Amino acid sequence: MTDGSIASWQVHEVSWDDLHDTGTPGSHHARVVTFLKDQGVQAIVVDHVGDGMQRMLATLSIPLLPSTPGDAKASVLAAVQEAKS
Repeated sequence: MTDGSIASWQVHEVSWDDLHDTGTPGSHHARVVTFLKDQGVQAIVVDHVGDGMQRMLATLSIPLLPSTPGDAKASVLAAVQEAKS
C-alpha cells in the first residue's frame, strides 16, 4: 500500500481447490504455509477459511481481514481501511 493505493498486484494460480483433498489436511496446510512465507504475506483478505486454517494462520501471526463482494482490489483496500480504524 502506498498513499491509500495498491502499489503492486500479482495473481498466482495455486490450484488450492484442486489440491485441497490431495494428501492429508496437514500437507495442504504445509503447501499454504510455504506459499505465504515465500510471498511475504502479511495479512489475508478472505470471506471464509476453515477452523484448522484459522489456527495455522494465527500461529503464523497472519491476520484475517474481512472481504467485501465484488472487485478483489477494492476488497483489499476496504479491508485495510477497516483494519486501520
